[in-house]
Amino acid sequence: MDWVTAIAECSVSDVFKELEKGIKADVEARSAIRAPGEPLFVFVSEVDTERVAVLHGEKSVVFSHTERSIEVDFNGMDRPRMVGTPISLLGRYALTWCGADFQLWQFRRYALEALFFE
Repeated sequence: MDWVTAIAECSVSDVFKELEKGIKADVEARSAIRAPGEPLFVFVSEVDTERVAVLHGEKSVVFSHTERSIEVDFNGMDRPRMVGTPISLLGRYALTWCGADFQLWQFRRYALEALFFE
């Protein structure tokens, strides 16, 4: 494996695009099992600001990025901000957060699980 090239090609923007695809799929999956009368789960992608939000009632999870990291803010929930640094893990995109490496689905799960199921 050419790990040097894999790391060099692992841009924040590319990782964010992959993360966005997964977030959209997660929202669609959760919406499919929404209970009658439960507030909708809404996926919003702001192309010009490169932010993605998942809304549910008065709560939201907002994903954004800087030049070096991907950030997650929780609105209406008692959770601290998440900041992940993109990496290439065995040729696949991943994020380092709190000193550990997470595959994108694991990062999304941590960010969205409380919104989806609490």
